Amino acid sequence: MKTLVLGGTGFIGMHVARELAARGEEIVIAGARAERSPAELREFFGDAPQQERIDLTVSYDVFDAIARIKPDKVFDASGYAPKSMSPAREVHLRTACALNVIEACRIMNVGQLTITSSSDIYWGLDSKYYPYSEAGPIAITEQKDHHYIQAGPKKLLEAIAAIFQRQTDLDIRIVRIDGTYGPLYNKMINVVARMVHAAVRGVPMDLTSDKGRLPCADMAWDFNYVKDHAYGMALVHQAIAPEHKVYNVGSGKTTRLDEFADAVNALFPGAIPPLPLHPHGPSSDQRYLDITRVRALGYEPRWSVATGVADYVQWLQSHDV
Repeated sequence: MKTLVLGGTGFIGMHVARELAARGEEIVIAGARAERSPAELREFFGDAPQQERIDLTVSYDVFDAIARIKPDKVFDASGYAPKSMSPAREVHLRTACALNVIEACRIMNVGQLTITSSSDIYWGLDSKYYPYSEAGPIAITEQKDHHYIQAGPKKLLEAIAAIFQRQTDLDIRIVRIDGTYGPLYNKMINVVARMVHAAVRGVPMDLTSDKGRLPCADMAWDFNYVKDHAYGMALVHQAIAPEHKVYNVGSGKTTRLDEFADAVNALFPGAIPPLPLHPHGPSSDQRYLDITRVRALGYEPRWSVATGVADYVQWLQSHDV
């Protein structure tokens, strides 16, 4: 079985590709911007997979690649940095990418397409919808924005996919993932990654994303180690005739930021200073992704906060990211 992993040279895509390869699939990875050296690929995968450059905004590139590679399945882990372009350009590019990939898979008779979405899809829902379920509603309009939440693009992506799910025979599956951290991450938006990087590099924590303020100890979210995400995403991708078309993949709980700070400080004493409490009280301990559906496929998170942080630290100590 051959899977083409779009975005397969990026953070999430590399981990998904490695998980699928470990589960017996022949893998081809593709990216539009980032290229990995043969040495990087050998280190990460053992046996370096075939690597392609595909511009998803150009329909010819997508059709040509699928015609040449002849994948049985496609896993789309591609994406763009949040809010990095004008709204008009973002809508145009994201719509073009989604349509090009879906149409190429449909016309070229690819057996299955798995699309990566995220917990940002739930942005705008109030606490009565916690924990977030795939069967719950999605808010079309939102009262406020956030500088790195990608709610609009994810809703656009899933709306386009839903049209094809209803009106064609293409097997389209959607995986919604939550906050992730681990090897290969390099955006430095994620607060957990910034804690670990600061400790390993022996520098103060980067507070740019927090407007110069320390994050609050009692802020909590559904954080999941990237290897667990890849594991769950691979289960959805490889499932035979799954009951559902949309699956959450997360840790199944919230984790407070002071728990991550404690895990980092256990390895690097004093690296993360004491974090303040939020002036309006702690975050809800129910604001996480309901993973009942993916658990039915055999998923269970395998990395704790302590083991995930320790594994991430070990990787960073030998990689300049």
